[in-house]
Amino acid sequence: MLFKSSGFLLILAIVRVVVAVPLGIEYDKTTGLTPEETANKDRLDQATAHAHTQVQAMRLGMDKYKANDPKAKALFDAAFGTKADSSVVDDNISKLEHGTLKAKVATHPFTQGEIAAVPWTKDGNKPWTAGHAQFGSTFHGAGMNNDGRAGTIIHEATHQFSKTGDDVNKSNKIIKPNDGSSKPSGATGYTSNANMHKTVAEVNADTQFTNVRDSTKNMHDNAESYAVFASLCSQPGALSRRDIHLYNHAVRAGDDELLMHLARRNSCKLPKDYFAKKAAAKNAATAKSGQTTTKGAAAKGLSKNPVAGASNHPNVKPTTLKGKVPAPNTAKTRLGGTQSSMKSGARPGTFCSPFH
Repeated sequence: MLFKSSGFLLILAIVRVVVAVPLGIEYDKTTGLTPEETANKDRLDQATAHAHTQVQAMRLGMDKYKANDPKAKALFDAAFGTKADSSVVDDNISKLEHGTLKAKVATHPFTQGEIAAVPWTKDGNKPWTAGHAQFGSTFHGAGMNNDGRAGTIIHEATHQFSKTGDDVNKSNKIIKPNDGSSKPSGATGYTSNANMHKTVAEVNADTQFTNVRDSTKNMHDNAESYAVFASLCSQPGALSRRDIHLYNHAVRAGDDELLMHLARRNSCKLPKDYFAKKAAAKNAATAKSGQTTTKGAAAKGLSKNPVAGASNHPNVKPTTLKGKVPAPNTAKTRLGGTQSSMKSGARPGTFCSPFH
């Protein structure tokens, strides 16, 4: 029994060690580097360490998404849309947690300003094989910060680990590297910000990305979506439970200022058509209040004014109230003592008759 228990504990220890392995990077060479290659390696090392931190945040976001956390869902939907297969995303994040990106340390001579790329080759009937990730002068240049480089590492890593793609075919699907029959439509799943969007609002304002996100059937195969999700999940307070409670309270209380504050700092996504629905509900309530007030006033008129209340009597002519302004105390009773029913142009403190 002791032997079995020890063996069980040993297995647990091994599992924990495996789980602790971070996202890593492996270079095509590590000796005989030129000064430029040495600087490149330093940048790639820093970017990979930052990417690992973001992948950890993305794992937290994914776990909360699976637990139906509304805040995590807003981040997920911003990155992947509502049609993505979350189980595929979950698996691909696991690969990012423990994978090792193979990369070339030299600056690749791209000709069209590309940031990075993963080449794919096929030998006969063998599966498509990913080559070392290549990084160009744009990646290593001053125009990209560490957030942008970390996002690029995550983007390229999903190409290598999960065969994600960038281009969209004419059937509105992301083309995977092993799908040689699809022809690109010209659209891609890239965002317009190489240094990564930080908020849901920024992502949703990027029509270059959202046009593809909202029409594509398999955004779980889009490399850029993983970089976007990682960036969103990594922002301070992005997955804070306190803000979720504030959000729920603001919705219940109709606190527009708090909702807008949370939305601006990416703490929540406003409910769909929130303000339009709220305005419609307010108008409906106002209309209903007016009907109720009118009926209440007429009912009181039956007891106080037999003539007005006898409008259904065959021998009594109905009394018209059109243009008739009741006494101030009567109007106040009919309008419930609030100024919400005041007509435009009325003097402050003056209540207008609903019959005017």
